[in-house]
Amino acid sequence: MTAKALLIDPTTGDLDISQHRLRLTSDRSTYVAQRIEQRLKLFLAEWYLNVRKGVPYFRDILIKNPDLGLVQSILSTVILTTNGVAQVTKYEQTIDTSTRALTVVFSCTLVTGEIIANRSVSIPF
Repeated sequence: MTAKALLIDPTTGDLDISQHRLRLTSDRSTYVAQRIEQRLKLFLAEWYLNVRKGVPYFRDILIKNPDLGLVQSILSTVILTTNGVAQVTKYEQTIDTSTRALTVVFSCTLVTGEIIANRSVSIPF
């Protein structure tokens, strides 16, 4: 990847300004991992410019007794259909009702052959 993208702080989810300026990344695996996390955290119809984008959390996931197979299918498809991802090699999900969070841990191979390993994304609900 020769283009640069804004770097996102993995702890806060905000733009990384740790050196008192916006930081950029040209690392493809960092960019794709950030993009996957953004896509997983976008609820269906949350973005007003395209209400068809996002994950149907309220309809299919954050309900009483969700179909865990369907949840896995939806979220692994989000990962797989992210530009630059060739295949999902690991997928684990945990729904913790006490902390009200859905945690997804995934690994994937990029079209360039690079690997994103054991990336964890927590979606509060």
